[in-house]
Amino acid sequence: MKKLFFGLLMSIPVFSYGQENINYELNGRLVGVDAQMVYAVHSEGDLTQVIDSATVINHAYLLKGHVSAGQQTFLMTYNFKNSKTYHPDRMALMFLCAGKYEVKHVNAFGNITVSGSRGYERYQLLKTEAKPYEEREQALQIKIAELTKQRDTVAAKDATAQLYAFEQTYRKKIFGGFIKAHPTSEAAFYALKALGGTGHNIDGQLLKPYFDMLPKHIREGVNGKEFGKRINDAITFDTKGGIGSVSQDFTLPDTAGKAIKLSGYKGKYVLLDFWASWCTPCREDNPHLVSAYKKYHGKGFEILSVSLDTRARERAWRSAIIADHLGAWTHVADLDHQTNTIVALYGISGIPQNYLIAPDGKIIGRSLRGGELEKKLNEIFTTN
Repeated sequence: MKKLFFGLLMSIPVFSYGQENINYELNGRLVGVDAQMVYAVHSEGDLTQVIDSATVINHAYLLKGHVSAGQQTFLMTYNFKNSKTYHPDRMALMFLCAGKYEVKHVNAFGNITVSGSRGYERYQLLKTEAKPYEEREQALQIKIAELTKQRDTVAAKDATAQLYAFEQTYRKKIFGGFIKAHPTSEAAFYALKALGGTGHNIDGQLLKPYFDMLPKHIREGVNGKEFGKRINDAITFDTKGGIGSVSQDFTLPDTAGKAIKLSGYKGKYVLLDFWASWCTPCREDNPHLVSAYKKYHGKGFEILSVSLDTRARERAWRSAIIADHLGAWTHVADLDHQTNTIVALYGISGIPQNYLIAPDGKIIGRSLRGGELEKKLNEIFTTN
């Protein structure tokens, strides 16, 4: 068995050394299908993918490896790390967890039947129960896309509200219900992630009780720990970083090395902006910050930009400030930490992100992108 680790979600590969103990075993049989190798591709945390491989002999293979928690896994007949072509006909989606499986591919590699795994059986039952709801969800998404294309913003907004309400109801019913009924099943971790949805932001307060139902070995596995952190960050985002909360004070060095405190802006309206030189959406939104600053700085508006760049990208950070014409206000960064320490104070899970803070230190606006910042500032300074 050969095991390769590489990152799929970042431009720079992320390498990891996984546990060496074997806890799953696939006995595969190919009927009417030819292949030389079979690969199982699954995740080890958010940024690392693991490839386990096996040689096909007499239309059979024995694939072994380690998986940290029950999860969807791609079986493939080609190593996509070294391939420039996507081959959907040479892939099969299955659910992988600890145990021994019998996998049969008939006439097409993706046409599989799996037996021998209690976790896989639970997963199949869950997917069957969720299917009609997911089809309805997809139909609403298509409807919203069509309305948006037709520029019917009112109808698109209504359909989006319907989709959100529908998703919240069915996910709690199907996935939440599954976790309550089968908390020790490895498929429960898949259900938890499905309950959280596919969006960037998750409802931490909703997910936390379900997460706590999972067995210790899942909660403390690599994937469990990372998802648990996402849940805790989301709770922080909605509490300590929520509208009406008092902003969390901190101190970071600016471009000249001078210590800057957020509390030093007390008495003014300040936009606390989180960005990075490598963040394309951040860079695209910078002209709006420049416009808002020029228009309202004279009335008492300030910006404090916090970069997530590290020491290795210090030059890129400084260059981006110049290129985007951001030099009129203060910039700080936690360059010597791989993860900016201030991010945890606010539970930020992605950038761009910003907070509009009132003179008394309370957060009165959040995630103000595009023209939303100027609209909010116009309301404030027109009223005052």
